[in-house]
Amino acid sequence: MPATPSPSLPPPPPHPPYGHPRDGAAPPPQTLSSDWDPVPPRSRAGLIVRHICTVLYFPVHVLLIIALAVAVFAFGLVAELLIFFDKPMERALDRALDPFPFRPRWWATWSELRHERAGDPEFYRARIGEHLGRKKPTDSTAFFRFHTYRGIGARGLLDVAAEHGWQLDPDKKLRPLRQVDLIRKARQDTT
Repeated sequence: MPATPSPSLPPPPPHPPYGHPRDGAAPPPQTLSSDWDPVPPRSRAGLIVRHICTVLYFPVHVLLIIALAVAVFAFGLVAELLIFFDKPMERALDRALDPFPFRPRWWATWSELRHERAGDPEFYRARIGEHLGRKKPTDSTAFFRFHTYRGIGARGLLDVAAEHGWQLDPDKKLRPLRQVDLIRKARQDTT
C-alpha cells in the first residue's frame, strides 16, 4: 500500500537560490570552526599524572622508534638491492612511520605542566616565534604539532605566523587539532 503524505505536515521550504559571485551575490562568509580556537586547559592532577607517565614511558617510546626505524631501514636496504625504486620506498616509509607519532598527544612536558594550567598564552606565542625565527631564509615550509599551540589554538598560531611572514599551506589537509602546515609568504619586491 503506498504511503500518502499526512495532510497535517506542511511541505518543506524550498532551497534558497544560490547566486554566483559574478551575478553580484556575495559568497557565504567563510568562518573557522571551533577546532581553531584554544582548547580548555587540562586539570592540574591530570597534567601531573600525564607528566609522570611521560617520564616513565619515554625510554620505551625511544626504543620503539629505534626498532621501527631499523626494521624499515633493513627492509629498504633489501628492497633497494633487489629492485631499484626510490619513490615507493619513501611512500612506504611515510606510511610506516605516520601512524606512530614521534611525540604522543597525551604527553605533558615539564614546561607544559608549568604553563598550561596557568593559562599563559605568551609561552606558546614565544615558542612559535622562536621556532619560526630559527628557520633559514631558504626554508619554505614549516609545520607545528598540536602541543606547540595548544594554549592559543590554531587561529593564534596563524596570527603569530603571519607576523613572521608565514601563511597556511593551501595544499595540505586542514587538521587544526593535530598539526598545522605553513608556507612562507611570497615576498613582493617594491623596487
